[in-house]
Amino acid sequence: MMYDTEHICNYHLQDVFLETDCLTDEDKDFVRNALYRNDILYIFSMEEYDENILLNLIEELYDRIKNCNDLLLIILQLTEKYNNKDPLFGLIILHSFDYLHLTHKCVSQFLKCGSISETDLLNLKNTINENN
Repeated sequence: MMYDTEHICNYHLQDVFLETDCLTDEDKDFVRNALYRNDILYIFSMEEYDENILLNLIEELYDRIKNCNDLLLIILQLTEKYNNKDPLFGLIILHSFDYLHLTHKCVSQFLKCGSISETDLLNLKNTINENN
């Protein structure tokens, strides 16, 4: 499985748009969604979006991170929130628009170093709690 730990997510950044850009909020949402989809493709080394392939890749990713207690607790928190017992469901939620940029940082650190910085972990937890 290829998971690009070096990719930097851009969809959530403020400087995606210039002050001189004459875009409606709807246009900005469209652009951010397109950037999010591109980030997903790059992270999972996919050339085009295929839901079945992505689900298989997320399952492979789960097998690689399931021993990370910090991530597993977050995954289980999300599954409880949605009354679902499947940890893969929680990992899918972590790769949704609201959390991808934070999740990717944490997963990448774990895959590269075997640990996650407290700051990045706290940012992810706080964002999840804010969305509850």
